[in-house]
Amino acid sequence: METPTKKTKTLSDLPWIGYCSQQHKQNILNNKYLCSDIIISTQNLLKFEFPEINGFQETTLAPVKVNGKWVSETGFQSQESPSVQIHHNGNAHWVLSLQTRDGNIYLLDSLSLNLTTSLEYQLTQIYGKDKKKLIIRIPDVQKQQNSIDCGLFAIANALEFCQSGFKGGTHITYEQKYMREHLIHCLENGKFTHFPKNYFGKAQKI
Repeated sequence: METPTKKTKTLSDLPWIGYCSQQHKQNILNNKYLCSDIIISTQNLLKFEFPEINGFQETTLAPVKVNGKWVSETGFQSQESPSVQIHHNGNAHWVLSLQTRDGNIYLLDSLSLNLTTSLEYQLTQIYGKDKKKLIIRIPDVQKQQNSIDCGLFAIANALEFCQSGFKGGTHITYEQKYMREHLIHCLENGKFTHFPKNYFGKAQKI
């Protein structure tokens, strides 16, 4: 009689926080691109910490291209200011949009890429209600020094907005080499603190 073999558990089988497993934690530590599970779990914690800020919708609401057409079964919901949202641009890149209390809308992109069609749809769904013309301001912000840390910068910029409001962007420089460990620390403690950063000069006038 054969004894049934036990399935060996992997890191993906071991829970960590939110939607994430221990494999997600290892991916963060091993300099991997942040997936939507990590971004959504992060936004959920920010939403809990800052209930006065609207937004934080699941990134999976973004439209997808099917047979040459953009399809969005549910889509993003319109948000009142102040609000903030991390977006997947449909091309392996995370960016942040925010709407200040005075209604101005900004897009913070740590690579300064062109707007994709997917991102245009998302911004219109969230901020375009009852507007004949949607104006999106794109300020200069710190640029990532590699091709994979966009999610970290989107999270750090979202936290900065929630804690301090929007004051521009170029007056802050995050310590990129410490951002991953800091993200893990915050998620495991269930509370966000400022990402390691330096200030220089004056906040740009917007």
